[in-house]
Amino acid sequence: MLVYLTLIAVVFATALGAGFVFAHEPQRETVTINVRQSPLAPPPSHIVAGVIDEIRDGAIVIVGEEQSTVIDIPAGVAIDELTRVASGGAPFAPGTAVNLGTADTQTGFIVTGIVAVAGATP
Repeated sequence: MLVYLTLIAVVFATALGAGFVFAHEPQRETVTINVRQSPLAPPPSHIVAGVIDEIRDGAIVIVGEEQSTVIDIPAGVAIDELTRVASGGAPFAPGTAVNLGTADTQTGFIVTGIVAVAGATP
């Protein structure tokens, strides 16, 4: 009988202690976040598609489906010369650093272009 009374006293004391701890648990911190500035909007982008109609001094004229667009080229901008190469063999020596343009299409993986910089080494 003494064992049962001791067991009940231990359970009662444990429940009393747990109730006290949960009743007096410190309140969790409340954090308030104020946004004082709206997020920055990305810069507007403008895509021009078409065919080069004319290259003027400091500008390129591109003719699209319905309009022509003049794109000004700032002074000092490096301009690349793109050259179509016959598929029989590329004029690159082994070890030449190149950038590959690729696409994964429904019909398979294709190479859309190769760009090599003269004098570039790996």
